[in-house]
This record gives sequence, C-alpha cells and structure tokens, in this order.
Amino acid sequence: MRSIAAIILLLFINGVLHAQDLRNDLYQEKYQLPAGKAPGPIKIDGILDEAAWKNAVPVSGFWQKSPVDTALAQRQTEARVTYDDNYIYFGFVNYDTNYYVIQTLKRDVDPGASDGIGIVLDPNNGRTNGFLFAVSAYNVQAEDLITANTDNEISFSWDNKWFSQTTRQSDRWIAEIAIPFKTLRYDASKKIWGVNFIRTDLKHNEYSTWTRIPVNLQFYDFGYTGALVWEQAPPAAGQALLKNGCNQE
Repeated sequence: MRSIAAIILLLFINGVLHAQDLRNDLYQEKYQLPAGKAPGPIKIDGILDEAAWKNAVPVSGFWQKSPVDTALAQRQTEARVTYDDNYIYFGFVNYDTNYYVIQTLKRDVDPGASDGIGIVLDPNNGRTNGFLFAVSAYNVQAEDLITANTDNEISFSWDNKWFSQTTRQSDRWIAEIAIPFKTLRYDASKKIWGVNFIRTDLKHNEYSTWTRIPVNLQFYDFGYTGALVWEQAPPAAGQALLKNGCNQE
C-alpha cells in the first residue's frame, strides 16, 4: 500500500511540474521581448535618444500585481532592451506625474518602498534562479540573487557594479540601465532568457508587472516570466572585454 501511495504521489508531483512547465511555455509565447544588437554606442544618461533605442521594439500592457491582479496598471510602463559585446541594456519609460514617493537615497534598501522599476532576469531560463536589478525614480540602485526558495525578505547581500541613470519629466520618468555580461551566469547557446519587470507606483499604492502574476505569488516567480528573445546568441559569459562599452556621464 505504501508503494502504491508513493507512486501516486510521484505521479501527482510530476503532473504538477509538467503543468507548471506548460504554463511557463505559454507565458513565454505570449510575452516576448526581442533583443537586437545596438548599431552604435549607448550613453547612460536617462534619455534613450540613441538609434538602438529607436530600433528596439517596446513592450507595455503591464498588469496590476497588487493590490489586485485583475486589471491593467493605472499608469503604464514601456520597456525596451538592446545589447552590445559587453552589456545588456534596458530602457524604461514610466508614465507618471512630476511628484514621486522616495523613502530613501541609500543603496540596497528595499526598492519596493519607493517609486521605481525592477528587472527580474533568468538568463538560463531554468525557472529556479536569477537576478534582480532595481532603480528608483531618483536612480537609487539595488540588486540581488533570487531563487525559487527566496523568502519574502530579499537580503540584497549580493553586490555587483552596473550602471543606470534616470531623468524626470512632467508626465513620465525614464530609466536607462546597463548590466555587464560578466556579472551574469548563463549558457551563451541559449537564445531565450526568462525576464519580467516590476513597477512600483506608490501614489496609487500599486505594484505592476509586465506579465500577469497572481496576487498571492511573489513578483519574481520564475513560473511567470516572459521571454527575452535574442536576435543572435549573446556573448559568451565572462568573456566581455569591457572596452568600447557604455559611456557614463
């Protein structure tokens, strides 16, 4: 009897895992962000005026994550991606007012306490481990490693150097981000990475994500990532030369 029960339990677990994989596959068919190579250098100044950004295909239609998950975000976000031999770049246009909620200017403090934008990145698309990079409307950075078993409290104990800049206008704020390939672990032969974005809009007490995530799950749930689709295979991990890279102000 115990053997039969164990078999039934194993079949049930396999069925659940298969259903989760199928759900993620469907999500990555629906939510796709193409990554094309930048035709020229990018200056990280929070303006998004380079040819690479003009050529990049934006994604939008962010869903409310909290307090409910049944409607689109009240103020929308546009996300773009591009890359060169050394960096992967993300550009965000966050529609907003000219007033922001910023709780702190200290680095590596809970980014969910300020108006900001975050990137959940799963380079191996394994749906278990990945990275979080977040920046506030006033360019305060935070980053961490995250796993499927991460508790509700993210420690921000992982530190690496990456670059960002934000600018603010009357009806939006813009974030431009450059993450060195050498800081990421990935299989360069894979042309699909898991990716999601989290936006905090505290004036509306609202958290939104690019893909639709149930309110009872974490915003970094890897089972609900979209697909970052590489036009060409990304540079080999750890082999970026870090020359002729992004320009800083």
